[in-house]
Amino acid sequence: MKHKKNKILVLLVSCYALFFACATLDKEKKNSTQEVAFVEVVNIESEYITNLDTDKKEQVREADSKFVKKLMAHFSPLRDTISIYNLNTKHLKNTFVLKKIKLNKLILMASKSKDTIPIQFVPETNSILVDSDTYWVNAPYYNFLKLKILNEGSIMAVISLIKDGYGDYCNILAPLVDYKWTNDVLNKDYKIHKVSVKSINYQSFKNEKYSWNVTYTGKNANGERFKRTFVEETDKHIIYEIDGTVNERSAYKKVYYKNKKTGLDSIIGNWYTYSKNIEYQYTNYQSKLQVIEMEKKPKDLQSMFKLYQH
Repeated sequence: MKHKKNKILVLLVSCYALFFACATLDKEKKNSTQEVAFVEVVNIESEYITNLDTDKKEQVREADSKFVKKLMAHFSPLRDTISIYNLNTKHLKNTFVLKKIKLNKLILMASKSKDTIPIQFVPETNSILVDSDTYWVNAPYYNFLKLKILNEGSIMAVISLIKDGYGDYCNILAPLVDYKWTNDVLNKDYKIHKVSVKSINYQSFKNEKYSWNVTYTGKNANGERFKRTFVEETDKHIIYEIDGTVNERSAYKKVYYKNKKTGLDSIIGNWYTYSKNIEYQYTNYQSKLQVIEMEKKPKDLQSMFKLYQH
């Protein structure tokens, strides 16, 4: 009887060891997977100047022929390092690196501009500080962000949080914020409640910061310098109207279309530069997303470029 129990014990230990080994191998495989993503964005732009005497718009530059911007991103296995390349010129645009520096603190670095963006998690209030801005989110979203950003170092999880693009740091992160780079779909239960924003006032002495808030209710967001209003949902798109103030000299209006099938964005917008009485009208839409997974990083840039499918 004792001998039989020993056999059962050995069998259980062996099964546990096998399970642990398989789980470890699966995790190692996941953590070794590299990603290369290709994006194509079509942009059409025209320029108008407002005549102050007649208050009429005069077109000074006709709509350009379609310019197709082609970009490539290489993601490290944990997405804590992302390099963006311009496929039109075959040059590196920027490399972004996310590093944990303390228990609840990280720093996001951009190699081109040498800018650093501090990120801090505050568990007592389910909030995340990005630079000087505070994002209050619901518990499920906070736990997800803590896992993906704090534990795994995922830059794309940071981008999902700041995607509305009104923080000053979004200019630094524009190559990531402006386009869809992954096939990830964010859980609809993840919600932002409120954001406290501190924007630089370039008209003030020493570029002091101006504080304002954005409140999220359902599908809408409402703030002093940013407003997103849900318009309708069609068979193909979810449509929003967005109004924003960039600074004391510039503002924008745009209609945002999100393709329900592909998740790709299309924008028809206007950009106003008040000091020069200039209005830009543009159409901007992402026409392609191609994501390739691989076990090893290609040996050189040319090998990565060759993965691109026209």
